[in-house]
Amino acid sequence: MGLILTFEVKQFILFLRLGSKSPARKAFQAHPPTDRQTSTTHKNTRGDKTELDILKWGEKRRG
Repeated sequence: MGLILTFEVKQFILFLRLGSKSPARKAFQAHPPTDRQTSTTHKNTRGDKTELDILKWGEKRRG
């Protein structure tokens, strides 16, 4: 299962790496991620299955 990173998460990682004066930090402070963007119930690119559905499918497949 691949990890899906939103734009805000990437900006936050850049902000941590580059320090307090970086434009990435300013962008993150101006537009912090909302609850909806950080939730784990993101619809995945595989139809309308959630990440949990895909995990359950993987467990069934392994036996």
